[in-house]
Amino acid sequence: MKTVLSLSFLCTLSIHASIASPISILTAVNSGKAKVIFTGNDIINNPTKSSHTGKCLKMQITNTDRNPNQYKIENALALTNSEKENQDLIIAENMLVTLKAGESQTVFINAFCSEKSNSSPTTTDTFTLQSRMEGPMLKLTEIIERRRAFNNCGQQAVWCFTDDAPIDQIIDTDKDTATENELIRYVASVKALGIPTRKVGPERILRYPVEIEGKEKVEITTTTTVGFYITDTLNKVITTLMEDDTESRRGTATYTFKYRGQYPFGKYLIQMKKNGVWIKIKDLIVTP
Repeated sequence: MKTVLSLSFLCTLSIHASIASPISILTAVNSGKAKVIFTGNDIINNPTKSSHTGKCLKMQITNTDRNPNQYKIENALALTNSEKENQDLIIAENMLVTLKAGESQTVFINAFCSEKSNSSPTTTDTFTLQSRMEGPMLKLTEIIERRRAFNNCGQQAVWCFTDDAPIDQIIDTDKDTATENELIRYVASVKALGIPTRKVGPERILRYPVEIEGKEKVEITTTTTVGFYITDTLNKVITTLMEDDTESRRGTATYTFKYRGQYPFGKYLIQMKKNGVWIKIKDLIVTP
């Protein structure tokens, strides 16, 4: 019996000894020890149901080495989107993936978009691994991972650095005010900003990300004034997408608009105001 146990123990040691120390995915790709394909993840597989926060990054990794390897995916790794009009991504967590020689695996990774003005990635977007960011972004993703803030709160903090977004956009984006406060304090300390004052009210109303893109064609037969807005259900303007513009040239006018922001849970309307008359384009439903 002792001999059998000894052999089993030695066999276990042999298996573990055959796997070297974890190798960073960046080093593995550059040295030919791994092949990776990064794409946008379907929101169905993403707990945040978002295309630019949470597990919005899908990675297929193949061990191209002759030996088993353990690969280390690291926070603050930057990826470039092949579609210039769509957002790049920054990985926001650390992960280990162990593969036998020739083995492949698909994993989903928590990441954030790094270009607020561009469109969110889709499942058809592919990404190229670039480098690991240093300084503020490295530290920020460490805080985000520790706080598990892979949501709108973490995204707003990221955009404070990548897009110089206002620091007060972090307020009311997480159920835990302690998480918001830590991210606000860190951004403020790095950027030498004052801590924003929270609005005092009977209850806190959380805000959620809103992303809108639209293109509308309007036939102009006489002098016409057209504008585009986000309103409430009573036609009160919440956000101006495009201010009223008067067109007197005859023909087809094409209007495009884009908006990235945050709204509380509820129903809103995307509307065109044509010669003072509201025309609904579509409903905007903001959900947690």
